[in-house]
Amino acid sequence: MPVPEAGPASPLGWRVVVRQPLTAALGDLVDLQRAVLGVTLLASLVFLLLAWWGARIISRPLEVLTGLALRVERGEEDVVLDAGARSAEVRALSTALKGMAATLIARRQALERSNHELEDKVAERTAELARSNAELERLARHDPLTGLPNRRACDERLALEFERMRRTGVAYVVLVLDVDHFKLVNDSHGHAAGDAVLRHVADVLRRQLRSTDFVGRSGGEEFLVLLPQTPPDEALRVAQKLRHAVDISRPPAADHVTLSIGLSEAQPEHNSSDAAVRAADHQLYRAKQNGRNRVESSFMR
Repeated sequence: MPVPEAGPASPLGWRVVVRQPLTAALGDLVDLQRAVLGVTLLASLVFLLLAWWGARIISRPLEVLTGLALRVERGEEDVVLDAGARSAEVRALSTALKGMAATLIARRQALERSNHELEDKVAERTAELARSNAELERLARHDPLTGLPNRRACDERLALEFERMRRTGVAYVVLVLDVDHFKLVNDSHGHAAGDAVLRHVADVLRRQLRSTDFVGRSGGEEFLVLLPQTPPDEALRVAQKLRHAVDISRPPAADHVTLSIGLSEAQPEHNSSDAAVRAADHQLYRAKQNGRNRVESSFMR
């Protein structure tokens, strides 16, 4: 068999003995590369799956703890911060969160108790302040000796009745009452006895009047009575009843006490509430001049 003729010699003295296509010569190497690439891809996929599974195992308890912590944040106090984790680190985190949640819940409960106590104290102080203000208001408008409304309260009630009369046209009657010979009581029995007599007269007047009537101590031994919506004849009857009740009473510190009373009816044409009071004062002066222990009025017949 004839030997093929050798090709031209290379500079290194090599000779090409056999020729074949490059794809055929590198076929095995390409197959190896493909095999290596396939194995690498499969290994990478398995590694990713393992990494995902591992991360899931680690992160799942953290997600559970996060959800439980959010429930605690919303105010749920019976939440058990246990994610069932196997990791020591996650268990340590769960224990720390339990302690933190317990501390926060305890502080919130303490704050709520403090708020309730503070609200109770504020309500109590507010009630005490209201009572104190009411007492101050009462003291500002009441006579401390007799407990009757004082001169300020008398003036306020007069103004109120006067405005009501101007609005409705319905008159009212003013009575001015004075304890007869009161100075003699003080001189004979002392000021303590005089105070007792004033309290006694105030009690008698208060018991004899209607709930709609008004009686106050206008100053010294003088009292003021207002009879709203009362006809003159009825007002005279009330005045005589008051005078008689004091006359037959037995004061605790004096032998006998009487009243002189002056009456006047307020009129819509009056310029002020003082007009009826001045007219009643004038009638009181007449009662004193005519012998005391009596009632005088401009509308008496």
